[in-house]
Amino acid sequence: MCGIAGSISNKNFQLEQQVSFIQNLLEKQIYRGPDHQDLTAISTEQLQVILGHNRLAIIDVNPSSNQPMWDEQKRFCLVYNGMLYNYLELRSNLQEIGFNFFSTGDTEVVLKAFMHWGLDALPRFNGMFALAIFDKKENLLYLARDRLGKKPLFYWQQGQELYFASTSHALAEHFKLQPNLNELANGLRYWTYGVNNATVYQGLNSVAPCEVITIKYRPNLEITHKKYYSLSSEVQLLKHKLSHQTPSNLIEQVHDLVTDAIKIRLRTDVNMGIALSGGLDSGLIAAFASKEQQNLTAFSYGSRDAVLTEANLTSLTAKHVGANVEFTYPCPNEMQAAFWQTLMLQDAPFPNFSIVAQYLVFKKARENNIKVMLGGQGGDEVFMGYRKYLLFYFQNLLHKGQYIAGSKFLMQLMPSFCQEFKALPNYFKNIPRYLAFDKNDRWHRFSSALDLKTKKGEELWLRQLRDIEQFSLPSLLRYEDRNSMSNSIESRFPFLDYRLIELGLALPDTLKLNQGYSKWVVREIAKNMLPPVIAHSRIKRGFDVNTPHWIRSGIGERLRESIKAHSNLLKTMHLVNQVDHFFSDDLLIKKPGRLAEAISLAWLASKPYFIW
Repeated sequence: MCGIAGSISNKNFQLEQQVSFIQNLLEKQIYRGPDHQDLTAISTEQLQVILGHNRLAIIDVNPSSNQPMWDEQKRFCLVYNGMLYNYLELRSNLQEIGFNFFSTGDTEVVLKAFMHWGLDALPRFNGMFALAIFDKKENLLYLARDRLGKKPLFYWQQGQELYFASTSHALAEHFKLQPNLNELANGLRYWTYGVNNATVYQGLNSVAPCEVITIKYRPNLEITHKKYYSLSSEVQLLKHKLSHQTPSNLIEQVHDLVTDAIKIRLRTDVNMGIALSGGLDSGLIAAFASKEQQNLTAFSYGSRDAVLTEANLTSLTAKHVGANVEFTYPCPNEMQAAFWQTLMLQDAPFPNFSIVAQYLVFKKARENNIKVMLGGQGGDEVFMGYRKYLLFYFQNLLHKGQYIAGSKFLMQLMPSFCQEFKALPNYFKNIPRYLAFDKNDRWHRFSSALDLKTKKGEELWLRQLRDIEQFSLPSLLRYEDRNSMSNSIESRFPFLDYRLIELGLALPDTLKLNQGYSKWVVREIAKNMLPPVIAHSRIKRGFDVNTPHWIRSGIGERLRESIKAHSNLLKTMHLVNQVDHFFSDDLLIKKPGRLAEAISLAWLASKPYFIW
């Protein structure tokens, strides 16, 4: 897992200046790959290309896997940020074809797969990646990302030059890019960022998930975009194949795929840990992983002495699967430092302190010399774990006129309502987001409408698809990537194996929502592997961050100071006049939207080159 940066331009630009700029980009994202840093400048008759790389050595930690990496004939040059989990299988295939390898890592597999299959190599990759590869013979530069866009890749283009990097802030600062208020407003109104590959900076583009961009000069810079994978098409094909299979056969298939997805993600030459909560998804991964790897160490946010955290449930899971667990639970000064550090490293706003808690978990893991972490990200999107899917399912039953089935479904939910009685007001407060257009007077004029609800008669897997491709997952992957990589840790997600996503979406709804439970098929697999209180829990929890404690520790005061110091932001945007009242500690605690807004304004205030 690494960072990449580079440029392509015609011969009219000063090569030395461009090399200096790419070197600067690499320095600013050194935390993504502190183990080795290098760049190469390539000149042809038509253009000049610079490819730079920050390496986080995970597989084949020897210099033979350093980048930029050339093939033996010096035709192709690659810089690559990612991990191919099926690299051993692809390597074997390429050796049978006749390729020889000088390293034992996955980078050379990417390079030689591209040499043999060209762009058709991309659908063969099971992993996460963002890469740039230059074909010197054809004068072509390719930029590509994995199917889900787990690894970031930004680019800025003007005239006859294009620059790219794994981080956005260095590009934005150099070119004095202004904020994308539409993206910020959508984040505040819908708590989702990166819809349609938008970035928080005007003019800064993001290579889309499952996209390859081809850049050439004929004689001017030309950019073409191509998708190499369609999740929707694959799910439709798979649904047809699965239509006559029994529930027990389908559960077995999920079990086998989960097993394999975890097993291939255990491939590493460095220390590995797991991000563990008191929930189902990370617990199941820990149960599987502990069978394959002894002395597995888990990391979690919380404290056994703090009743509001999941520490006791996490400890129960860790003990059950035979793993050690390390907790992080900050004091007030650590909270403040972590908040501002996270805001800087995310380089975009976030809605609440759970993202900061996640940063602290990775920080704790790095302090324990961990360089790879397994996590449960994706289970809710793939197997309908969110409460909103219960609402969508009930709506579908009513749309189909299945009123008796709808009444039975509501009755099955009664135990969940009882167990989560205190959380019900918060759930009901969010219902309008999924039923109608949710207006916000202050940010309405900046925002474009996002349709978070289901369409009448729409199959639920299509709503899952939108969460995976647009609404939920892009934001979560951004949080996870920035928090893990800022601590020089590679984060791996078995539930986001593309094979498992296809299967999860193709399953019948009744294998995902059943008997009042969400993620039914996952629970069926977990019931013999985890304590019943975990496998059969009806309570949906994220990081149990004590928001009032965090705000009153001084973060609320610092947020107000930051906003007041840049009150021209508020005047320009016609938001509020009285900062102290509007962003008081009490309102930041009581109104989650007010806290998210304060964080967004603090992020805007942190950019001195923004013009208002």
